[in-house]
Parts: sequence; C-alpha cells; structure tokens
Amino acid sequence: MFQRRYKSAGRAAAALLLGCGSLAAQSQAQWRFDAAAGLGYDSNPANAEAGSTLPATGYASSAVSASLTLRPSPRCALLLRGAFDGQQYFDYVGLSNARESGLVRMFLRPVDGFHAPTLAAWGQLAAQQFGSRMRGGTEYRGGLWLSEQLNTAFRLRAGGYAGERDSSSPVFDGRQQAATLDLDWLIGSAATAYAGYEFRYGDFAESSPTDPAAAAFARAMAADDSLFSGGMPEVAYRLRGHLQAGTLGLNVPLNGWLALDAQGRQFHARAVSGDHYNRWLAEFNLLARF
Repeated sequence: MFQRRYKSAGRAAAALLLGCGSLAAQSQAQWRFDAAAGLGYDSNPANAEAGSTLPATGYASSAVSASLTLRPSPRCALLLRGAFDGQQYFDYVGLSNARESGLVRMFLRPVDGFHAPTLAAWGQLAAQQFGSRMRGGTEYRGGLWLSEQLNTAFRLRAGGYAGERDSSSPVFDGRQQAATLDLDWLIGSAATAYAGYEFRYGDFAESSPTDPAAAAFARAMAADDSLFSGGMPEVAYRLRGHLQAGTLGLNVPLNGWLALDAQGRQFHARAVSGDHYNRWLAEFNLLARF
C-alpha cells in the first residue's frame, strides 16, 4: 500500500541513487559508530486535550548506530545506517519502547562552490515494540531535502517526507506527509545552536476519557491498554488532522568524540473533530562518536 501511494517519491529517490550508483564500486568505505544516553521530560504522554488527568512524566533513553558512507565521486555520497534505540518511561510502562531501524540516504552536490546546495533522498524502515501490545508495529518513511550553506556560521535545510505506520491495533495505524525547515548556527568552535519547524498532516492518535466529538470523527477507537484515569482505561482515538512542531537545541562538544546536547520540542495538533492538544518534550543527552 505504501509503495503504491508514494510511487512518485520512490521514483525520485531511485533516480538520485542511479545518478551515483554506477560509481559505487570505485568508492571507499568509511565507517562511523554513534551512541547516546539521556533523560527526558514528556508533558502530555497521552496526546490528550488540556484538562487531562494524566500527569507529566520523565523517561530515560539510549541509542546506538553504525553508519557506512560510500563516496563514489566528490559530488556523491551514499549513507547506510543501522540503529537501535529505546525509551524507558518512569510512570507508564506501556509507553516504554525499543526500535530497530535501517536508513538509506543518497547525497548529491550538482556543482562546486561554497554556497552550492546539497540534495538528499532517503528511505527508512523501522520496527518498534512497546510495553503496550496495541502500539507495536512497523513504519516506513521516505523523503527529500535540500541543504545550503548560507555563510560560515549558518546552514539552512528544507525538505519533506511521507510515511505510513502499520501497528498491532488500527488505532495506531496511519499515514502522514510533512514539510520541514531547519537552521544550524555554528557558534565558533564552542557550540552549535539549532532550530526547526515541521508541519505535518495525516493521522495521529490521542487517548482521553470518553469524547463524543472524537468518537464521531475517529477512524478507529479502542480502550487503551496502557493509560488509565480513575482506574478505568482511557479511550484511544485515531483522528485526521494537522500538527505543528518547533525545536530549539544546543550541542556543545566536550572533546573530539563526546558532546552534550540539550533540546526542547513543542507540538500543537488539531483534528478535524476540533480536538486539539499541546505537548512539550525536553531532552538532555550525552553523545559519543567513534
């Protein structure tokens, strides 16, 4: 289903791959290994409307990945990455999760020059398991982005992607399309500040006590197996709507292979039913690169 719906995006990515793929045999391999560990804060784990009785919570996170970069020519690069990451929620065991993913990304820089843009096409497949039996499943994503160095301090990146998720319960299935805009600011050699904006349209899930408005527009609904209010399960709804997300962060290198990263993300979603929610995530991570 995913392949049919996003056939044109797949063709664009394939064309970019073919642009460099014929030279792959001449390229040299470069390996990189990354690891991360951190703590986070989640203001609204249920994606519920204001007034929800579910309190905010914290979580611990960790991730490891291995990347292989092939450079068949000075203007092309192919990145292959395998990763494993997870989150352990302190108060909601059902939201704790582990994910394994694979990513393929092709970079192309058509011309030389400091301000020359870089075009990238990528595809990702991920399998995720939760403490909740309803939420586990697979996710497919693919997209394009364009990056340009504005000056010695600022880099701008604009892109878009489409994705589909198949879960154990239809409540957590869904398709989404998104447009993204990111800006990196290199503050000398001391740190990098970054900001991002994302507009996403498609399906999203929320859990709340019985909501007649959400039930009337829900594409699927079921009793949540992980979130409870007053001893009763919340009701999970899959709704159509849009979401806006903003990110602010700061990355501070400690030495040649360690860095500290702090970021905050704010989400605002509104469904066609009129339901809406706000959610804040804050994370503090120690990053390592080998």
